[in-house]
Amino acid sequence: NSIHWKATARQGILQVRVTEPSTMLHLSILLNIDTFNNYWEGLDVEASEESIEVAASVAMWALEHRYGVGLSSNGIAAMSDQPLRIPHGRGPRQRLMMLEGLARLSAYSSMSFPKIVAQESNRLTHGSTLVLVTSLLSDGLVMQMRTLLAAGHRVVLVPVRDCPIPAIRGLAVRQFAFRSTENALIEDPEVVNG
Repeated sequence: NSIHWKATARQGILQVRVTEPSTMLHLSILLNIDTFNNYWEGLDVEASEESIEVAASVAMWALEHRYGVGLSSNGIAAMSDQPLRIPHGRGPRQRLMMLEGLARLSAYSSMSFPKIVAQESNRLTHGSTLVLVTSLLSDGLVMQMRTLLAAGHRVVLVPVRDCPIPAIRGLAVRQFAFRSTENALIEDPEVVNG
C-alpha cells in the first residue's frame, strides 16, 4: 500500500508514499453512569441524566472546535449488553453518532468506571486529552487519573453535582452548573489546577 505505482512507472525507480502525521487533536470523553459505590445502594437517575447532558455538551463543544472526539461509558446502550463506545471522529456524522449513543444510554452500568478508564487509556494516542465526567469519585478512579497524568496525558475532571475534587497535581477541573430558570447547562468559569 505504501508504494506509489504511478510515480514509480514515471520515474523508473521505486517511489514510496510519504504520509504526514495527523494533525487532528483527539479528545476522549469518558462518562461514569454510576452514582453510588455499590450497586445495592440504589441508583440516582437524575444524577446519571445530568452526567449524560454534561457529556453531550462537552462533545458538541469539542466537535465545533474541530477535535476528533471519542466517547466511552460504563452505561449500557439500549438493545445491547455492552458499555457504550464510540470511536474518535469528527464532522456531522460523528455528532449524530454521539447524540444517538447518549440518548440510548441507560442509567445502569455494566462494569466499573475505573476499568473503562484503564481500557481506554490503552487506546490513546500521544498527547490525547481525556475528559472524565462523573458524579462519583472512587479510589480506583483517583488512581487511574494519577496514572494517566504520569504517562503525560492531559486529564480534565468534570464533576457532576457534589462529586469531590481530588488534590492531584496537573489535574484540570471544569465545573458546570444548571440554571434553574431555563434548565440550561452553563460552564462555571472557575478552572482548578491541582
